[in-house]
Amino acid sequence: MIDTGNLLAEPAGEPGACPRAALARGAASTDAPTLVALSGPDAVGKTTQIRLLTRRLADACDAGPLETFDSRWRAAHEHGLARWWFTDAALPEVADVLACSYLNRARHARTPRGLVLIDRGPAMLQASVTATAAVRLGLEHARAAEHARALLAPMPATSRRRLPG
Repeated sequence: MIDTGNLLAEPAGEPGACPRAALARGAASTDAPTLVALSGPDAVGKTTQIRLLTRRLADACDAGPLETFDSRWRAAHEHGLARWWFTDAALPEVADVLACSYLNRARHARTPRGLVLIDRGPAMLQASVTATAAVRLGLEHARAAEHARALLAPMPATSRRRLPG
């Protein structure tokens, strides 16, 4: 699935690697970039596709992995990501780390023009929180989706897509 659109209306923070890379390639336009998220199951080639596109398209840059946008990932990996995700961390914490990572990546992955390519977009954020709620809380899909929407409700509305109810 490909999610398109700007995830946040206003960029925030210092420019990251994408803006510098785009400026180094001579991008001079101040038009807002288009953020494109490639979403799908693990091991289907999302990261490879992004790498190929950034090599071929002068105005494209990779937004980078989620783990680089929230320092809490380091501790999660140190204790074993699966254990942290499904046992140690409270579900609201898992949702918060995911949501903050998505939002920070969108804020910092700005380029004066062109494409910002994102490995897993807002649809995957909601799907991940829904699946985690279903497994950890033993909920059927509709209840898990409702729980995920409640956990993600504090996110800006422009940065997320709604789950089917």
